[in-house]
Amino acid sequence: DPEAPPESADVPLIVSTTLHDHATRYDNFDLDEAGLRAIFRSAWGERADAILAAYRQESPNESPFRIQAKAFTDATRGASMLQAERKARQGRAPAYMYVWDWISPMYDGRYGAVHCHDVDASFHQYRSPITGAGTAEGRVMCDRMASAYVAFAKTGDPNNPLIPQWPAYDPVRRATMVFDAKMRVVDDYRGAFTRLINPELQPR
Repeated sequence: DPEAPPESADVPLIVSTTLHDHATRYDNFDLDEAGLRAIFRSAWGERADAILAAYRQESPNESPFRIQAKAFTDATRGASMLQAERKARQGRAPAYMYVWDWISPMYDGRYGAVHCHDVDASFHQYRSPITGAGTAEGRVMCDRMASAYVAFAKTGDPNNPLIPQWPAYDPVRRATMVFDAKMRVVDDYRGAFTRLINPELQPR
């Protein structure tokens, strides 16, 4: 800090988050819309209503609990983006960014795509309740994630036949692989929300 460490300049890097990463921090499952608005106002003051409106426009039917988790995850996602950006600016070994969007079926999806949800998948633990308890879709997600990590460990590049082409991260495009039922690459994934909450993170 403030630059990527030179000691690991030639070591490829994967940086990751999940869509509802912060959900493990909360137990207010009965949170209602008024309570959600109060939490937003406590965190973001006069900008809270505009921030909440943006989340509701994106996900009008999502539970207040998961909107809370998504917003506070986005509020801190900038650190992961900065880590990948600094690595990429070194111009040596590549950085790859992914986000795990696949919602765990455990507890009827209450937690969403929660912190460490992707870790079970990376070890191909498809029987885990977190990764679908042996369901066909959960096993496919484990196949995809584990294959990416195996390829990365072997070659320094996570690309393999089970996922779309995954470009390295760069500070302009900010290409991010989204692990979900529909795999896809998204440029500047959730960047608009991250910068809505943290205006100081506007692209340089």
